[in-house]
Amino acid sequence: MRTTAAVALVAGLHAATVWFSGCHKREGRPPEIAGPNVRIELGTSGVIDPEGWSALTVLLRNQGETFRGDVEIVGLLPGDGVELVPDPVRYRMELEVPGGLGAFRQVTIPVRTEDWSEFEVGLQQPGYGKAFRSGIPPGGPNTFRILVIEDVPHEFAAWTASLRSDLEQANGSTGLSVTPEIHRLKPEELPATADGYSPFQIVLLQGATLEGVADETLGALETWLRAGGTVLAVPGTSWSSNLPARLHRILGMDHASPENGVTPVASVQVSPGRSSY
Repeated sequence: MRTTAAVALVAGLHAATVWFSGCHKREGRPPEIAGPNVRIELGTSGVIDPEGWSALTVLLRNQGETFRGDVEIVGLLPGDGVELVPDPVRYRMELEVPGGLGAFRQVTIPVRTEDWSEFEVGLQQPGYGKAFRSGIPPGGPNTFRILVIEDVPHEFAAWTASLRSDLEQANGSTGLSVTPEIHRLKPEELPATADGYSPFQIVLLQGATLEGVADETLGALETWLRAGGTVLAVPGTSWSSNLPARLHRILGMDHASPENGVTPVASVQVSPGRSSY
């Protein structure tokens, strides 16, 4: 009697398990990554380096089941006919995007965009695939670009306009045809990789302290600077009377030996009442 009851109990549990498993499978759904849950930015502040590396940032959020697969970037080149053809060079990395509409998952991949007319970001896992196509932002080779990083938007609008005017006047005196462009970012929007700064000739810290910037992000700016980039810093209202500690690293003012640091430019006068380091 006990044996019969035990067998019946085990059989009942097995049936319940099969039923629950079947219900779970019916309720499950594939990843759902689309619409406002997809953000793609090529370049920094909408600018790319047409002759070098540019940062491609992808932010994804998922309403369905967890995505576990690959993200693949492929450039699209002009072909002989109307259709664009895929670039033979592709960029791919493994990616997991949790389901349930959690936080955005962000990945940044350095890419070279020579001859690209458009590009596609593809998501692939067994039984699921999605592709998002986007155009290429402008990036002419004869453009002098300045990336302005500021805590208070447009605190130095007049100073920046003066800088643009000086660059345009330099064109007239040298006979060069270089278009000055000024792009702006908040400190929390800084590129996560050094390639994100490659479209710019100068990074201008206008009153920015960089106090809330992650060490990894600050390291990307340092890497670009040591590779030959140029950083100017203009004091702002948030500086008080001292140079913010986070800027010591960027401006090379806390290194023991000159060969290990960036040589600071001492008090270059740029306009009445303003000086840069």
